[in-house]
Amino acid sequence: MRKLLTVFALVIVFTAGLAQSASNAPTHPTVVRSIQFSGLGSLNVEDIVARWNQRNLAFGVERRYDPKQAAQAGEQIRNLFAERNLGNVKVDVTTVPIQPQSLEVIFKVSAK
Repeated sequence: MRKLLTVFALVIVFTAGLAQSASNAPTHPTVVRSIQFSGLGSLNVEDIVARWNQRNLAFGVERRYDPKQAAQAGEQIRNLFAERNLGNVKVDVTTVPIQPQSLEVIFKVSAK
C-alpha cells in the first residue's frame, strides 16, 4: 500500500511539473491578417490609415494584435468622424479568429 501511495504521489508531482512547464512555454503572438470596416459612409479607408500613421499608431495588417492599439485605432476613427462633422458615432471593435495565432479585426461604425 505504501509503494502504491508513493507511486501515486510521484505521478501527481510529475504531472504538475509538466503542466507548469507547458504554461511557461513561449506563445506565438497573434497577428492581424485582415482589417474590415463597416458603416464608414463618406469616410474612406485611406483617410483612416493616414490618421493611424500620422499618430504613429502601431496597428495594421501583418502586425502583432494588441487590444489597446485596436481600441486606440477605433478612437481615431471616431475622432475623424467628429473632426469632419460627419456625426457623433460609436465604433465597435471585434475580432474573428482566422487560424491559430491570426485574426481579422472588424471596425463597425454606427450612429450614437
